[in-house]
Amino acid sequence: MGERPKLAAASHQRWLSHHRVLSPEPGPAQFRALARVLVATLCLLGLLSPARAWDTTFAYQAWWMPQAWKTAPVDGIDRLLFFDLPVEVDGSIRQTRGWPQQWQGMLEELQRGGPPTDLVLTILDAKRFDAVFTSDDATARLLAQSTALLADGKAKGLHLDFEVYTEIHPDVLARFRGFVAALRRNLKAQQPSHVLSVFVPMGGVTAMYDGPLLQSMDWVIVQGYDAHWAGGPSAGPLSPLDGDYHLTWTKIVQQVAAWGLSRRKVLISYPLFGYEWQTLQAKPLAATAKGGITTTLRWVDPAYLPDLRVNVNERVGVHGTSNDELSGSAYYRFTHQGKPHVGWYEGIWSMQRKREFLQNNLLGGVAFFVLGYDNHSLLRDHALARHQQSPAAKAARHLSFGPR
Repeated sequence: MGERPKLAAASHQRWLSHHRVLSPEPGPAQFRALARVLVATLCLLGLLSPARAWDTTFAYQAWWMPQAWKTAPVDGIDRLLFFDLPVEVDGSIRQTRGWPQQWQGMLEELQRGGPPTDLVLTILDAKRFDAVFTSDDATARLLAQSTALLADGKAKGLHLDFEVYTEIHPDVLARFRGFVAALRRNLKAQQPSHVLSVFVPMGGVTAMYDGPLLQSMDWVIVQGYDAHWAGGPSAGPLSPLDGDYHLTWTKIVQQVAAWGLSRRKVLISYPLFGYEWQTLQAKPLAATAKGGITTTLRWVDPAYLPDLRVNVNERVGVHGTSNDELSGSAYYRFTHQGKPHVGWYEGIWSMQRKREFLQNNLLGGVAFFVLGYDNHSLLRDHALARHQQSPAAKAARHLSFGPR
């Protein structure tokens, strides 16, 4: 599938940046609970049209994990996001990671009953973003080439993963937002069923999207992790529900409300990897002694991830694990050669807690990054939870709350 990244984390590490705080507190819990009961009753009586809630599942199929889809429980995935097609500084899309020629086997298999595939376009640094959207020619080239990607009918949508955390000049921001709106028009004119979704990074100096633009998207994936990161100053949960962190799922819900989005089309990204740090103390939230490493949740074939050789399953088998109730995340601790180490991850218990949160807040679901980093153990558990719904729960999950 082309040259593998020296540390597949090289590709995904650019996708993992630290973020800052969000906005105000949601309405009272009692009101939300009453509203859910009322909407569930109306749905069961057939007086309210159903809308999916909590169980919509996307997964990122990374180009450096070409075998991941073969053993994945694809019946538990609603859309597969092919990651990634990087945008060049002139707005062209030259590196397609072998799409579609080298992925015919996947396409043929998925056409026999699997999920549709969307192509992920990426701009993961501010300089490239500025180069593209300060130029009319580059912006026009990107619009034309992006639209053309769906012309052969193999991919069914596009997903924009453009990430800038520094200040964006107003003219550049306006051209970018105009591009997104124009791309949506092009795709719908090309085929009304074509899907445009966006990844929304949290904590940047300038908000890349505003409420009206996000409302026009088919799906919105909000970054739900990197409250702590490999090079950060302290160990801690990657994807906390709550706590004194700059990013939590609770704060994401507040931001979704501020955007005025229908919650049913909001997904939160969920990491199928963890981080492990050498720390100054043997405490779960200790300061780090040096940069951490990325861990996979389960063993992954070294042919695809030669530099990610630590997996959480083996670590907790030796050292045990602890669950942090506030964050809904898990961690393990051990000492090696007299030096303390702490690893945080989002495992099956964590996913159960996140699933409860999604259901309680009537959000659309999750987007797993990266498919195969858990050897599909967590994804299978999540797919099983979807299939084991009682009839009443199945009706109740098809709800949406808030602005439509």
